[in-house]
Amino acid sequence: MKKLGKLCSVIMLLMVLGGCQAKEKQPLTDEVTINSTTVKKKAPSNSNKKAKPQAKKDNQAQNKQERKQDGSCSSEDKQGENLWNSEKAAALESFVIKWGETLDQTYQSYAPKRNVDLYGLYLPDAVLDNNSHMVLSENKQPVDIEWSSTGCGQKPYQLVAVYSDAASQPYLKQHVYFFVLEGQTPHVFLTQQNQGNPENNLYFSETQNEALKNGFASILRGEEPVVPVKEAAPQVSHDYNQITANFIQQRAGTYYDENNQPVFKLDETYFTHVQSGKKYKIAGITDSEPQGMLTIAWDIDDFAARYGQENLGPGPQPFMYVMTDNPDVLESQRGDSYTRR
Repeated sequence: MKKLGKLCSVIMLLMVLGGCQAKEKQPLTDEVTINSTTVKKKAPSNSNKKAKPQAKKDNQAQNKQERKQDGSCSSEDKQGENLWNSEKAAALESFVIKWGETLDQTYQSYAPKRNVDLYGLYLPDAVLDNNSHMVLSENKQPVDIEWSSTGCGQKPYQLVAVYSDAASQPYLKQHVYFFVLEGQTPHVFLTQQNQGNPENNLYFSETQNEALKNGFASILRGEEPVVPVKEAAPQVSHDYNQITANFIQQRAGTYYDENNQPVFKLDETYFTHVQSGKKYKIAGITDSEPQGMLTIAWDIDDFAARYGQENLGPGPQPFMYVMTDNPDVLESQRGDSYTRR
């Protein structure tokens, strides 16, 4: 009986121990489950990655549209999309040559260290080296300019090409054109100046030739320029002596500066510089672009006979004045006004 009781006790003890072990294993199972869920990570969204390329494109488009006024270019421009390049330069050369032929003018291209001689002034180096100051006749303001083969630079104006007919045109009929970019705006500036001045200014005006301006603008946009058709020359006999006589008749007299001091005098024979008393025998008077610019040429031999060859000076120059709406007023290229009394 005692043995049976002991056996029952052992069985009951084993049952109790078995139940405890089962209860102790359950938390371990739960813990593993919990741990497995804690290590799971959510995959990152791809929405941000997709947005970045679009933002980059927007920035590039904005940079392409926003060019600084000082002539500098964006990084995209520097990688190849420049305003100006060798292909456009070649297109401009072809266009200018054909355009000049319609005017019976022969144009050549010039560049730094390869200058055109305009009445003793070597361009473009004289301007680029700041020996002469480029000034716009419209506002009498100096131009801060530099040479550029790309249209990009640090200064407001970029000189990309220079053309002139000085090598083939006669005296007083020579032209020099500067093809310039102001930001993305094209300009064609012209000078025919043949007189020096104390300020060493070289005066330019925007050309009035629409075909030339439009051709340059088209090439800048990558378009084919329109070459004008040469018109048949009208059968008109020009009497330049009569033109000179008419001008002298209309403008003869003594001209005074703004301080009411006499400066020069015109009569049917001579242009007289009042202060020095020297007389310049009038050889002819012509007008040239821009409209209203009058050039008074004088007889060099007559002057040398009067005052000596040594008084001619290096490269004697004609006198140039701008006609105004007032028939009693002439202006110099610097803007000085002279009134006939």
